Amino acid sequence: MFCGNHANQFVDGSIVFFATPRDTRFMVAAKSFKRPILGSFFRWSHSVPVERAQDIVKKGTGEIEFEDITVIKGFATLFTKEFRPGDTIRVNTKEDEAKVADQIIEKIVSDTEMILKSPGA
Repeated sequence: MFCGNHANQFVDGSIVFFATPRDTRFMVAAKSFKRPILGSFFRWSHSVPVERAQDIVKKGTGEIEFEDITVIKGFATLFTKEFRPGDTIRVNTKEDEAKVADQIIEKIVSDTEMILKSPGA
C-alpha cells in the first residue's frame, strides 16, 4: 500500500498509476465520483470512493455564541436532536467566513447548551 502526502492529487496519482506495473487502485473523495469527466475516470480505474467528514457537513439549526472557550449557548438550536457527544462541529465566524475551527463535543447539556472538549485535550 502506498500512502502519498500529495500537494496535487492528479500529478502524484498519475505518476503512480502509469509508472507502477502493478494493479493500482486509489481512494478518492466520494463527491469527486459525481464530477462528469473525473467521475468516469475514477470508475474506469476502479478507484474506491470515500466519504470525508468535510463533504457531509450539515448546517445546524439556529445561531450560537461562545460563553467561554468550551461552552456554547444556542438560540433556537436543537443540540439534543442534531448532535451527539464525540461529534465534530465546524464553527464559522460571521466576520470571516473563511475562518473556521473544528471542535469536538464533550457534553450536550440541553437544546441550547453544549460543552466542547478543551483545546489540546
